Amino acid sequence: MTAEPESTADPAPVSREFDVDGATWVAEVTGQGAVGGTLGFVAIESVYFRRRGESDPQIRLAYLPRGSFTILGDDELRAVQRSAPPLAPRPAPDSGTAR
Repeated sequence: MTAEPESTADPAPVSREFDVDGATWVAEVTGQGAVGGTLGFVAIESVYFRRRGESDPQIRLAYLPRGSFTILGDDELRAVQRSAPPLAPRPAPDSGTAR
């Protein structure tokens, strides 16, 4: 018998600031879910990383086991941020000209 995934309702955002190489970064839990299959499910949360104060920030994304974000120390959070891949930049707004 496999366990059913936990509720995926998003709680209030959880965020914190930390420094990386002299820049202040913001890490924010942006969602929760479950992944798995026939062998069971694992609850996860998505975390976005961005530099504080940037108008169009380069966002990085990491997936962590649910509940681990709140117990990570700053050194561990920096390690996750450094290993998180950047999301693709937003496309430029359409100028309205078709080709």
